Amino acid sequence: MSKERKLDRSAKEVHSVGFKCRVIERLRMGLSTEDEICKQHEISLTLLREWNRWYERHFQRLYQISDPMADLPKQTDPDKVIAELKKKLKQAELGEEAWKILVRLASEELGIDIEKKFGSGRLKNE
Repeated sequence: MSKERKLDRSAKEVHSVGFKCRVIERLRMGLSTEDEICKQHEISLTLLREWNRWYERHFQRLYQISDPMADLPKQTDPDKVIAELKKKLKQAELGEEAWKILVRLASEELGIDIEKKFGSGRLKNE
């Protein structure tokens, strides 16, 4: 068994998740080069790159900072934004009214009460 492979196997067993994250974060921030990290921690370049792929799969997406401005509408005019929101609200209210009419008509036609009555409390088995 080669010296590098022995070193990698022992490094996999010894290093914690936190340690691996710190090493890879130093590498990704450019504070150290791959060669410096490998020499400092006595790990192979192959193992370091494996840790980097592992970090990317498990941690990088968790730490990505999203742009809060990206979710805002592209229009900068507040009047246009307000008008668009009012239009969406009106459509939602019309949809709700249509749904209520549909449920009422179905209830009348089938002869059963379809609508859920909230606040009536639990039924007691007596």
